[in-house]
Amino acid sequence: MKIRDDVAALLREGLSDRRIAKQLHTDHKTVAAARRALGLPRHLPGRNPALSLEEAFWARVERVEGGHLRWLGPVGNNEQPVVSYRGTRNSAYRVAFKIGNKREPKGHCQPGCEYPRCVAPEHSEDEELRTRTRAALHAVMGRQFRADACGRGHGAEHRRFTPDGLAYCGACAKARSGGRR
Repeated sequence: MKIRDDVAALLREGLSDRRIAKQLHTDHKTVAAARRALGLPRHLPGRNPALSLEEAFWARVERVEGGHLRWLGPVGNNEQPVVSYRGTRNSAYRVAFKIGNKREPKGHCQPGCEYPRCVAPEHSEDEELRTRTRAALHAVMGRQFRADACGRGHGAEHRRFTPDGLAYCGACAKARSGGRR
């Protein structure tokens, strides 16, 4: 059987027989015969599975003004964007951070901008990056803090900063909130 090159290319991309027939103005039975001749499996209905976690992420975003990415996929119970891939649910913020920083995030990830549910990789921050950025703001504003410990003796590893650069102790804040942080 003579198989058209354009039909073979679209079959290898994973398109359905009917979609190829419509796109190339040919009969779907001709496309099905070409699929069998090439030894390709039947097309299964539904979304084509993503080849990677990154591909699953990019399939669910939309670029909007200001360099932000709007999340179009599902959200979890906590209203956080979620990427499902191979049966596991992943935080879209963590995936965005890995894409943008080429490393695993440390601690909680969230957007560093004010756009709701922005998943732009360049806007995603982990605990380490947020602390470093806010500490720099703290220093630029000329604020002083104890480098060794808070007033209750918690070490410097518990130091956190508010978005406006004020230093506070993460362990003390967690104790005040009853462990909800």
